[in-house]
Amino acid sequence: MKIRNGFVSNSSSSSFICRKKMTIEEATEKTKALLNAYNTLFDQDLKYDEVFFTPYKGSKKYDNELKSWDYIGEEDNRRNFFDICDQSRTQVKTTIGRIVIDSESDNSIPHQLFELIEEAFDAIRLHLG
Repeated sequence: MKIRNGFVSNSSSSSFICRKKMTIEEATEKTKALLNAYNTLFDQDLKYDEVFFTPYKGSKKYDNELKSWDYIGEEDNRRNFFDICDQSRTQVKTTIGRIVIDSESDNSIPHQLFELIEEAFDAIRLHLG
């Protein structure tokens, strides 16, 4: 559960911070290909813009937002995204210049795509809720 500025969010949106270097266009094409594979495999007809928000590059503003969110971990330790990355040795100190892939809305990315996205983009998944 995420606590932010005095309110509690039970959303289930996801964000992926990509460690592979690529353009926004390359990230968009790759996420489209992953969704097409999912649709074929699971006999679905999900539309890209219903599943994914257009990929974008992280920024100082986004970093500050991630630093302001408190995530409750074991024993109620409050940590922000970058603290969690430090502890898991994922070596992400900033999103600046990194591609960020967000879900379009709560639960819009099928769970079966999570690992594929993480692998394809060498991404860290941030569950927002």
